[in-house]
Amino acid sequence: MISDKIEAIKAAVNEQLAKSEHLQDVQDIRVKFLGKKGELTAIMKEMKNFSKEERPKVGQLVNTARNAIEEQLKAKMEEVKAKELAAKIESEKIDITLPGRKPSDSAPDGRLVPAHGLLHRRRDGYRIGLL
Repeated sequence: MISDKIEAIKAAVNEQLAKSEHLQDVQDIRVKFLGKKGELTAIMKEMKNFSKEERPKVGQLVNTARNAIEEQLKAKMEEVKAKELAAKIESEKIDITLPGRKPSDSAPDGRLVPAHGLLHRRRDGYRIGLL
C-alpha cells in the first residue's frame, strides 16, 4: 500500500545520503525525492484518487515522511559543509615558519625602487619648506 511506498522512499533516501559526499549530491537527492517532480510529491498528487476517509491518513504519513527526510537532508548538508570547510582550511594552511617577505616598494635586493626614492625626497622637501 501507500505506507510501503513511503517507507521505500525513506529507505532510498537513507541509502543515498549515506553514499553522498558532496553538497551537490545532497541537493540532487533533495530534488529527486522532495522536488516538484519528486517521488514524495507524486504520492501527494495521487491523493485525489483516495477516498475522503483515507486522505487525512495518507496526508499525515506523507507529511511526517517529508519532515523526516528534510531533517536528514539538513543534517547531511551541515555535515558535508563542515567536511568541505575543513578540507579547504587544510589546503589553505599557512606555514608561519617561512621567512618574511620584503615590503612591496623595495627592489629585490632591499633598496628602494628609484621612483619611490624620488617620491620620498620630494615629500621630505615639502616638509622642510624647500619646495
